[in-house]
Amino acid sequence: MVRAAFAAAAAALCGFGVFADEVVLTNGDRLTGHAVALDAEALSFQTDYAGELRIVRGSIESIQTDEPRAWLDVSGGENAGPLNIVRTQQGDPPPEGAVPLSAVSAFAEDHAALDPPPAEPAPKHWSGTVNLGGTYRTGNTDKVDVVLSTEWKRTAETNRLTLRAGWAYGASNDILNTRKLSADGRWEYDLTDRIYLYTLGGAEKDDGRQLDLRANAALGLGYQFWDEETRKLSIDLGAEFTHEEWAPFTPWAREGAKASSRRAAFDRGTNLLVDLASGRLVFDRDYRRALLSAYRDFRDPLRAYDTRTENYLTARAGTNYEQQIFERGKITDAAVLSANLEDTGEFRFKNELAFTTPLSEQLSLKIALLSEYDSMAENFGVEAWDHTLTTGLAYSF
Repeated sequence: MVRAAFAAAAAALCGFGVFADEVVLTNGDRLTGHAVALDAEALSFQTDYAGELRIVRGSIESIQTDEPRAWLDVSGGENAGPLNIVRTQQGDPPPEGAVPLSAVSAFAEDHAALDPPPAEPAPKHWSGTVNLGGTYRTGNTDKVDVVLSTEWKRTAETNRLTLRAGWAYGASNDILNTRKLSADGRWEYDLTDRIYLYTLGGAEKDDGRQLDLRANAALGLGYQFWDEETRKLSIDLGAEFTHEEWAPFTPWAREGAKASSRRAAFDRGTNLLVDLASGRLVFDRDYRRALLSAYRDFRDPLRAYDTRTENYLTARAGTNYEQQIFERGKITDAAVLSANLEDTGEFRFKNELAFTTPLSEQLSLKIALLSEYDSMAENFGVEAWDHTLTTGLAYSF
């Protein structure tokens, strides 16, 4: 019994030593325990008889701690030491050695506990890449090729928006052989976990293929077969409206056609003047009309060549594949087939195969092969197939 009484007394003394802080409430109650922490709303107070209590600031008259605490004043200054905090009326000074409750922003057992948790980074809605590639050669042959493109993506919970633009330029011995511009946008909306609705629109100009303008808009449905971290695959089908304007010349043939047309106009005008001077023709309305036509052809040598326009509906099928290889490399392949619904012999095919490997956190090496087939191109004396292999750098943001 003596041993039991001694143990109980020792426990009581130990408990008193641990819970040595005191809180006085506005109703006069006194609580003994351990002041764990104070924040802007309440005091966490540990007791041996009721566990941890949460006491709102408005109910606190005073707090006194036996051990030092790290505390912040309302201006953000850091302090440390045993606390004697009392509630004071506005304008009244606190008792000597005490700190007004209104002046203490927070306290805890150490400064680390006072530091706010790091704020979570804001969700990144927009991301994108800028790709730049090219070649330069001088000597027996002077050659310049430049390819620049950018892609912007905005991802939300149930939809995605992708915007792209590209520019390509090429010249050999000061003769332009490539000038291409393109821009398009695509929006996808998830109907289920795997099925999505998509709509897109775009425009392009390719002087090398005599394509002065192609504008298209499409609507359809897609299915996501794989959507994993290491691989992705989706296939979509839809209907597309296409408007095309075909130029009569390629860039390298345009200057020759201009010179030939000007020579013909000059010869016609010279012959008209000679015939007028020799008396074989008279200066009448027909003569004036013929002379004016020669003048106009000389001034605008390509005015007699018309741009061919096409409008038609197509069935559109597309695939997008992505596969991670090695540790950080990635292969992507995007293919699109558009078949003319009004003429089954006309179709377009476009495929871009690319390999990307990172060089740093934001910079990557990208090798891409773009292959395009257009059956309409054969009607204008240019190759139906067009292949472009580029090596360049991709900057991600």
